Amino acid sequence: MTRIIIILLIGLSVFSTNPRSSLSKEIEIIPIDMVTMPGMEIYPQAGLFKRGMFSLITRPVTGAKLEFLHKGKKMGVALTGGDGIGAIRYFPLKEGIYIFKIHPLEDAIEEEMDMVIAVWDLEKPIYLIEGDTLIKRQKGFILPGLGKRKKEPEEGAKEILTYLTRKGGIVYFVHNTMDIPSMKRWLDIQSFPVYPVMDKSHLKDLINRRQKAIKGVVTRPAYDIHFFLDNSLKVYVISGKNKESKDKHIKYIKDWKTLKRIIQGHGTHD
Repeated sequence: MTRIIIILLIGLSVFSTNPRSSLSKEIEIIPIDMVTMPGMEIYPQAGLFKRGMFSLITRPVTGAKLEFLHKGKKMGVALTGGDGIGAIRYFPLKEGIYIFKIHPLEDAIEEEMDMVIAVWDLEKPIYLIEGDTLIKRQKGFILPGLGKRKKEPEEGAKEILTYLTRKGGIVYFVHNTMDIPSMKRWLDIQSFPVYPVMDKSHLKDLINRRQKAIKGVVTRPAYDIHFFLDNSLKVYVISGKNKESKDKHIKYIKDWKTLKRIIQGHGTHD
């Protein structure tokens, strides 16, 4: 019986290893990135959450102060409510990308996170990019706490996105709210263009408000593409091979290099 208990304790110690190491790094800041119009009053929001065992369970941190900074200037301080979310009031006058630093005013928390607010007029073309499509697919499985693979970008993805930003704006999206911080960190490390990162609920709101401006969606087969088809959006599914679809709004393509040829009007064939 003693041996079993020792094994279990060692197992928990291994699996609960947090790569960010300190207790303060168990706190996750969730910025709520936005797309809005010039001259419109908005309420930028951010959340503070504490990760549980295996980083699978989270709970909101209530009563914490979040400081919002823009270019080093204090824009306001928000107090997190029962849902862990705090908000300030802001009034952007000009078009552009506004980057706020979100910093908890708590002694034990050193972490900070960028919030991105895209201020665009209603006609600004927008391309929706699933974050997972930017990361090379990896084979095999690694247990939590026993090491991790380096996430490399897909070949050609950064080049295409840079090209698209000359034609309009882009919005990255992820499956879950808690995926936002890790996606932002990865995009920053890989030097991808800085634009909003949204979860599914906020993406739905964006589509409802700017459906006509959305020129295309890039996603993986695993994503619920009906979510986009219901709004008659053009969907490019990176599936590893080029194939025909019965739905005129869907185009299955091999990779980002194929998407580049489509955008530049050269078709989908190798």
